[in-house]
Amino acid sequence: MAMNVVNGVDVAALGKIISDFKADPKTAAFDFRSSTDWHSGAIVNSTFTGHKRNGVESTRAQPHQLAGDEPQALLGSGQHVGPAGHLLHAMCHCLTVTLAYHGAARGVRIDSLRVDAEGSLDLQGFLGLSDKVKPGFKQIHLKAYIDSPNSSEEVLALFQYAQGRSPICSTVRHNVNIAWEFDIEATDAGPETGEDRHGVNFPNLAATVQALTDTPVLGKCTFYASEQWLGGAKTRSSHPGFDQAEGELLMRHREESPKTYVGDEPAVLLGSDAGPSPSETLLHAMANCVSVTTSYHSAARGVPLDAFKVDLEGDMDLQGFADLDDNVTPAYRNITARVRIRAGGNEREIVELLKFTTSHSPMCDSVKRPVDISFSLVHNGFAIA
Repeated sequence: MAMNVVNGVDVAALGKIISDFKADPKTAAFDFRSSTDWHSGAIVNSTFTGHKRNGVESTRAQPHQLAGDEPQALLGSGQHVGPAGHLLHAMCHCLTVTLAYHGAARGVRIDSLRVDAEGSLDLQGFLGLSDKVKPGFKQIHLKAYIDSPNSSEEVLALFQYAQGRSPICSTVRHNVNIAWEFDIEATDAGPETGEDRHGVNFPNLAATVQALTDTPVLGKCTFYASEQWLGGAKTRSSHPGFDQAEGELLMRHREESPKTYVGDEPAVLLGSDAGPSPSETLLHAMANCVSVTTSYHSAARGVPLDAFKVDLEGDMDLQGFADLDDNVTPAYRNITARVRIRAGGNEREIVELLKFTTSHSPMCDSVKRPVDISFSLVHNGFAIA
C-alpha cells in the first residue's frame, strides 16, 4: 500500500500518534530541555540532548547546538541570532508545523508556506529604567503566506484553528510559571572597574543607558524574522535585523547577509530531527536572554562574572496540540530554570543581581506574562484575513 503523504507528513503515522494519545494520554506528556553556557558579553551556546516522553528519556546520539548573541547595535558581537530572533523563530516554526500537520489531517494541501514575524518591545524595561514598561514583547504579529489548491474558506479555517493549537504561540499568549533555582559560587574577586567587563564594553553600555534615559523613544525596538517551510516539520528561518526608535529618530539596523538556521521536530513527532524543535528553541531564547541580561547588568554593577549556565526544562501535554481534551492547554505548563553562577562579591549581592535579571529578561518576561499576538493570512497572493 502506497504511503499517503500530505504536506510532507505521513497521514497514517500522524493518525497513529493521535490514536496513541487517545488510548493512553500519558504518551502525550513531553519534557523538552536545553543547557546554555555563557561565554562572554552576549555570546552563549545551547545544547539540546533530547527529551522525555511520559518520563522516558530519549537522547540524541549527536546533540543539536545553537549559538546566541546580540547585534552590535545592542552591544553584542553580532556573530549570531539574538534572543528576540530566536523567540520569533520558535513561534513561526511552531505555527508552520501546526499548519502542516493539521492541514494534512484535514486534507488541506500546502504547496508553499512562509511566516513572517515582527515583535515590538521597549528596552527601558530590560534596563530597569521604568517600572511602567514591561521587559518583554508588547506586541507580536505573525503573517502567513500560503499557496494551496484548496479553497480560501478551507485555508482560512485551518489558519484560524492552528492559531489556537500551536504550543509555542499559546505559550507566549498565556501566563506560564517559571520556577528559578540558583546555585551560587561567590568569589573574592574585587569589583570590575575597567572598560572591558567580561566581554561587555562598559563605556558603550553606560552611554546607551544615558541615551535612553535622556530620550526614552530610543528604547522602542521592532524585531523581525521570516520562516520558510521546507516540508513536514522542517523550516529555515532568516533574521534581517531590527528597527530602533520611531519618527525622525528611526534607525533601521539591517544585516547585509541575514543569519539563518534550520529547525525541525524529532522523529517521534514525525520530523527528521535536522535541527532544534520550536519547543527547544523557545527555551534557548529564554536562556540566551537571561544570560545577556545578567552579563550586562553585572557589568553595570561592576560585579565580576566568571561563569554562567542555565538549564531549562519545560513540560507540555500534546493532547492540547492534537485537540483531544478541552481542559489541556497546548502551551508549556511549567518551566524550571536552574542557574549556576560564579561571580565576585558576597552571596547576598549575587542573589539580588539574579532576582533583578530574571525578572527583567525580555524573553523570560514574554513567556511569563501574556503578549498581545495578532495574525494575518495571504492565500495564493490574496489577503483574506
